Amino acid sequence: MKDLGNNSFSTGSREKITIDVSVDRKPYLCKFQDPPKGSKWDSPPQRPTDTSEKRFFDMPENGQVRFEVGFDSAFSEDDSDDQATYTLKFSGSASGSQSPTRTVVVPKDGGPIPMKYTFTVT
Repeated sequence: MKDLGNNSFSTGSREKITIDVSVDRKPYLCKFQDPPKGSKWDSPPQRPTDTSEKRFFDMPENGQVRFEVGFDSAFSEDDSDDQATYTLKFSGSASGSQSPTRTVVVPKDGGPIPMKYTFTVT
């Protein structure tokens, strides 16, 4: 897998892609499009914890996989922290694959924030 920027990635044919998502504070409020366009999440999916989740999918022989992820936050009225930060780590099974990272900051009362990700076989 190679990072192309703008949440786009190039991959090898039938490469297995792993996505590790974590948030710096509870609760974990991240929702993935199900199923992604062009593939499916490997099953059984790992259940999210209070602060993280791991997902996998296989690239097709040719084509694209696309999906949207919504990031949200929840704060109590007296909470002095005003944002939640999600970190996504992508990795691929092909040798020499990059492991790009993305960060999404959700301000208090600012979610959900939708983000789109595109993976293309090259």
